[in-house]
Amino acid sequence: LTDELIREFAAGNLYFNIHTAANPAGELRGQIRPGEVVATAIEQLTDVVPGAYRLAQNYPNPFNPVTTITFDLPRTTRARLDVYDVLGRTVAVLLDARLTPGTYAVTFDATALPSGVYFYRLTAGDVVRTRQMAVLK
Repeated sequence: LTDELIREFAAGNLYFNIHTAANPAGELRGQIRPGEVVATAIEQLTDVVPGAYRLAQNYPNPFNPVTTITFDLPRTTRARLDVYDVLGRTVAVLLDARLTPGTYAVTFDATALPSGVYFYRLTAGDVVRTRQMAVLK
């Protein structure tokens, strides 16, 4: 394989899976496509088991360019956190991973997005929660 062939293959096909000592199965998985925005960090704030699924309002809101999104998972489940524009197009996949019960925080950097209203949606098993946020530049 040449460097050129590898670059050509990786363009639009870059996948990642991050492992840590706390979660050796992988914490953050996804695919990076050209122009796509990704999470800059995901952190488990507590492993205390919440009583219910919860998607909190991001803070700060409105924001420029970084915000934090927190959510609770009462059981181990595959969780996905997506960001959509007002036309319903996916502009970012922030998280797509199997997570243990607890409270999580995702740092979202929207530098590549224009000012506007966006929606973020947490899908955890058959539970779906959506909230609105605003990018002001």
